[in-house]
Amino acid sequence: MYGTYRFSDKEKDPVIAIAEDCIKIFAARHNIPFTRAMRLIARDSGVTYSCMNNWFYGSVRKPFFCTVVAVVHATGREVRVGAHGVGSKTRFKVYKGGKAA
Repeated sequence: MYGTYRFSDKEKDPVIAIAEDCIKIFAARHNIPFTRAMRLIARDSGVTYSCMNNWFYGSVRKPFFCTVVAVVHATGREVRVGAHGVGSKTRFKVYKGGKAA
């Protein structure tokens, strides 16, 4: 989703916005409110509702990658992380059905 990973210590990690977008897509696909989608994803992912709530509205700026992957996976999407070649930057992409989301 993003090629560089630069953000200041006062900003939130851009991966939070990616996770939020995945939850919004899940909510729209199931025609439910965002908070209801967060509760269903919390149940399926093992990441608590309050943890996700703190990502989006609270003070968390740098979530653990494993929790982000669990949430994204619970929305029905796949996470791929990789680098191509020596010295290339690591890239984070979210996929649905083999196509980039």
